[in-house]
Amino acid sequence: MEKNGKRVLGIFLLLIMLFTLVPSPNIFVMAEEEESAAVESEAALEEQMVAIADEILSDLGANDGSETDAETIADGDSEEGISDDAASAEEQVTEEQEISEEPESPAEEPELPAEEPEVPAGEELVPYSAEVSGFMVSAKADRNAFDVPVRLVASVLSQDDTAYQDAEGALADSGKQYDGMIALDIHFEDENGNEVEPFGNVSVSIQVKKEVIKEAAEDTTQIVPETVEVNHITTDENGAAKAETVADVAQETEGTVSVTTKSEDVEQIDSDFTVDGFSTFVITWTNASGDKQNATIFWGHLEGDAFIEMDTEELVSLDTTAATVSLDNAYSEYYSMGATYYPDETLQNGVDITYTLYKNGSSWQYEQIVTDTDENITYVKHDLTNGSVIRVLYTKPSESHPHTPEDSSDEIPTPITTKNVTVNDDGSATITLDVLGKEI
Repeated sequence: MEKNGKRVLGIFLLLIMLFTLVPSPNIFVMAEEEESAAVESEAALEEQMVAIADEILSDLGANDGSETDAETIADGDSEEGISDDAASAEEQVTEEQEISEEPESPAEEPELPAEEPEVPAGEELVPYSAEVSGFMVSAKADRNAFDVPVRLVASVLSQDDTAYQDAEGALADSGKQYDGMIALDIHFEDENGNEVEPFGNVSVSIQVKKEVIKEAAEDTTQIVPETVEVNHITTDENGAAKAETVADVAQETEGTVSVTTKSEDVEQIDSDFTVDGFSTFVITWTNASGDKQNATIFWGHLEGDAFIEMDTEELVSLDTTAATVSLDNAYSEYYSMGATYYPDETLQNGVDITYTLYKNGSSWQYEQIVTDTDENITYVKHDLTNGSVIRVLYTKPSESHPHTPEDSSDEIPTPITTKNVTVNDDGSATITLDVLGKEI
């Protein structure tokens, strides 16, 4: 009896499997008017399933010599005719069900690229740039470096600009030695044109092309690349201007400078550095030792509007170890009236200067006399350029007064006067006037 029960259970499970494998007849029902066709299909399907079951039972019966009707088993009227093979079929069906019930393995998803790490707030860099004919400046600042929208502004300073002259003074006061310089004004402005300083450090890159370098250097082939550096003009704790080196080729600072040359001719200067403030930036260099600065100095006096040279013309080579060169020569019966500096032999754009030329490292500087609208006098040093011309002007003392022969005994000779101007360290000038007369 136990054996027949197992057979019934096995056949029953087989029938369940067949029902699950055959689609439900309901899917063929398309509308109410087709209901009869669906019923006929269902009956045909049942007959087909019973026939399949009979075949299975027949096989089972052949194994143990018994016969079992599928419908009888379905109605529960008989428990005989099931052999141990049905139990085996049951186990097989169970395994198939277990396999079919296992969840399908999900399809492999494509591997996504790793996300870029999120930039922490306050560390995202915002790029800025400014391009002027001959050079370009770019900067990167923290996105919180400014509390208002800003733009980067840059320009090349000329020798007539106050900022250029202040930079020269700061370089001299800081003991910087150089032969040539390019001064750049670099700063940030808001939408109203007001200068704005950043909160924190800003990385800066400067690229200067040959057209700008050539305007500042008489001979770009004489620039020594290893001496190029960038100086930032700032103020010390006392408010005095100073020059701070922020980048150099020699790698003595954290900033870097690279010089591009072609056949020993400097084509481009690139620099990268970091600063926390903006104002004037100066690129300086020294020339090769064979590049002597020469100036032609003329001494003479005026006859009308004509400059009449004295009997001496001297080409003074300034490649000397002397700290200063005096321009004030002594001439009998003449005293000096002043000196004028001209950048070249065209004698254009002359400026009044003092009588002293100053050594600045391996270069020389003249000292310009600047008078403002209030008649205040200041003195500003500038680099001397090769091929420049300096004229030192003299004049004769006033002629003697007319007299008659009768009064010859009472003739008063005209005194001979000599004036010397000395520039003091504090910028003031000391004027010495010597008067030489004959006793009568």
